[in-house]
Amino acid sequence: MTKHIYLLLIFVSVFSGCAAFQSGAAIRRAEIWDMKNDNSRPVFAEIRVFWNEVKFRTREDMIGDPDADKKPKPTMVSNSDNRFLQRTAEDVFAEAGMYDRQNGTGTLEIGLVSYGRWNYRSLWKGFLVDTPFVMLLPTSLATMHKMVVGFETPEGKKHVGSTATMKTVFHALIFPLYPFATPASKEKKILRNMLWNSTVSVHNAYKGQAEAK
Repeated sequence: MTKHIYLLLIFVSVFSGCAAFQSGAAIRRAEIWDMKNDNSRPVFAEIRVFWNEVKFRTREDMIGDPDADKKPKPTMVSNSDNRFLQRTAEDVFAEAGMYDRQNGTGTLEIGLVSYGRWNYRSLWKGFLVDTPFVMLLPTSLATMHKMVVGFETPEGKKHVGSTATMKTVFHALIFPLYPFATPASKEKKILRNMLWNSTVSVHNAYKGQAEAK
């Protein structure tokens, strides 16, 4: 690698900016309001979360690699990330009136898989090297979150699911947006919205099964 490429990469790492944007996780406020006013919603005594991730390494890992055996496999996220999801899930479902350790019944299981999750160290190993013109042309990375929530209904086990995508755009001109749309803060907001939307989905599924009985 030439000296000019090294200088360019240093320039990019210091001066380029990024901002994260979301899709597919718009919070269902009207439905949440109706759900919170319905006393028939289920109340769980325990919540268990399982968060796995497929880490970003190169673009070929995420798309276009025909050999499935070479694709990265899901692994557990860090303990701190899993604790964050556990605390957030308990807070959201408690605020929705659907989680009470003392008076609730049954267990709610939340499984989350995040595809293409990255950190700045992983970007240096491939992304910034593979896209040296990031200063000239905007480029992006997408992280997709798939959440599945399992619970018992009067008719047996039920699952509801949702997906959301976080797209992080890298370009020098959007550097001023970084304090307002950091990838970490945007991810937390997306996951919180997904959990709130899950309270509605769980309630609707539980209520539908109970009414059909």
